[in-house]
Amino acid sequence: VSTQSTWGIKGMEERTTIAETLYTTDVKEEQISLFRGFIVLNPGISRLNYLAMLLHGFVVTLAYASVELMFNMLVGSSEYYKVDKTILGTTSGSILLVDMIGRLILAGPWGVLHDKLGRQIMVLGGFIISGLAMITLPLHAPNLLLLVVNRVIFGSFLLCVGMAPLLADYVDTRYKGRAAGINVILASSGAISGVYMIGQLRKQMSLGDIHTILGSLVVLIGIFVALFVKRGRYFSSHHSKKDSFLNNMRIGFSQARNPWIGLGYTMTFLSRGIAFLSASGIVLWTKSFFEDEKVAELQASYLSKVCYITVFIMGGVSGIIVDKFSKFVNVGGMLISSICAMVGIVLIGDPSDPLTVAFVMLLGVGIGMSLSLIHI
Repeated sequence: VSTQSTWGIKGMEERTTIAETLYTTDVKEEQISLFRGFIVLNPGISRLNYLAMLLHGFVVTLAYASVELMFNMLVGSSEYYKVDKTILGTTSGSILLVDMIGRLILAGPWGVLHDKLGRQIMVLGGFIISGLAMITLPLHAPNLLLLVVNRVIFGSFLLCVGMAPLLADYVDTRYKGRAAGINVILASSGAISGVYMIGQLRKQMSLGDIHTILGSLVVLIGIFVALFVKRGRYFSSHHSKKDSFLNNMRIGFSQARNPWIGLGYTMTFLSRGIAFLSASGIVLWTKSFFEDEKVAELQASYLSKVCYITVFIMGGVSGIIVDKFSKFVNVGGMLISSICAMVGIVLIGDPSDPLTVAFVMLLGVGIGMSLSLIHI
């Protein structure tokens, strides 16, 4: 990722990496090596900072995965929003579309504020607001309009947290592939933890109570993470009149003329799409086969758990693939496994079939590879 760059406008000669830009004043500081040299941190970054980064990925994915898994349950539940099963997919998809539009609008401003105000305040505020929004998601039933507003608040502020470029800030660029793999392992651990807790708690608690527990957990862990994230007010030390939001957006679009950068944008788009749509789609698809809500929820939880466990395993593997071979090997594996998995799931047409479980695992392979691309 380049900053203060005119790559694609005046040429590549002025390109500088984030690590080079942020740490030019700290070149004399010792670089900490972790896992016997498997990863080397940037100068000025402590082990506690790195731990906060790992927990950051864990709790962000725990929140995302938990809400995605429970959202269709919540909307279609006879106890809450009571949307008929025949229009559940349309309703959930429309709400998700509005949520995505909100994230799209706020993505640019969030990035600028991360640099201008610092990582710490943005991470802290994002975790608190998204956690509280998570707690209140079930409380607006049966008013769907308020649910949409709440979902947009949740998604937008969790995006604010997730946009913190901690990997670029903290890890030496020579080790970014393997570092991204470790991040995916921790992130998928968060997803697995969320899915597991939902499966266990659902046996004895309402969806509202589960939202309260998980939302409170997001707030508490988020506060801990924010305390140990470096402030990182990089914007002020490099600020110039050319650093306006609109100018940065113009530079970003101009860079896409370069086919390699354009490909990177496309892969990021596909990676996030695969991760989000598969998480929500598994629940919707499973619920269409069962009349009993509880049975459908348990089966959806089981398939999600299988998927995220596979993501957990593939996280480290995909990071090594990037470092040892190429990003393109990772991209090819992501596309082939994801497409084959989705086609296979549709053709089998039975969430209880063992082959469905196998294809869900294959989908997890694709998601694991896609998530490592997002981190890089």
